[in-house]
Amino acid sequence: LYAIGGDSNTVVGAAEAMQGVAQLTSALPVGYLADKLSRSRVISWGGMLMLMATLATLLTLAREESTDVPAHTVLVQMCACLCLWGVANGFMTGPVQALFADSTPAGRKLD
Repeated sequence: LYAIGGDSNTVVGAAEAMQGVAQLTSALPVGYLADKLSRSRVISWGGMLMLMATLATLLTLAREESTDVPAHTVLVQMCACLCLWGVANGFMTGPVQALFADSTPAGRKLD
């Protein structure tokens, strides 16, 4: 991102902020879904989103390396990939921690 964004820390910070906002906005509704549905089902959806984010990132980087795509286009695509990563993290983080806490015996949670 730094090189694509013209050696700018501001661009990197803005892109990472987009990822954080995507994770923040997805975490609360996903937590509600995980409580109402199956945590493992929501985690599997998050796994699929992570796979999609990985493929999108790889395709964006491969396209940037192999063609003469303008840097601005690649930067926008990378920001979209980071937003997808944020949503995927929102799907995974809370439900995984809740599932782990549920699997710990009641008397052992403070050890």
